[in-house]
Amino acid sequence: MTNLQKIKELLLNSNLSQQEQDDFFVFLSGTRDTELEPMVKLFTENPIWIEKVNKNFKAKQKAVLERLAEDWQKIINEEVLELEKLEN
Repeated sequence: MTNLQKIKELLLNSNLSQQEQDDFFVFLSGTRDTELEPMVKLFTENPIWIEKVNKNFKAKQKAVLERLAEDWQKIINEEVLELEKLEN
């Protein structure tokens, strides 16, 4: 089973709506399987991250579509802080 297939199963068991699952899956489908491995691990260990990452994805999508550079930078800054928390 590929990592993308594993993510698909994890999404099916998540609290995301069907539309959110589909959108998120389509977004991830262009990612190389090896790059999805850490995401599978994260989602398996703590499924709340599915919702967090999906929320982040939607915020980035909105910032790009509406050309909101300040919002994009805010999202990136929040990601950096969140990653720093994970590392500690």
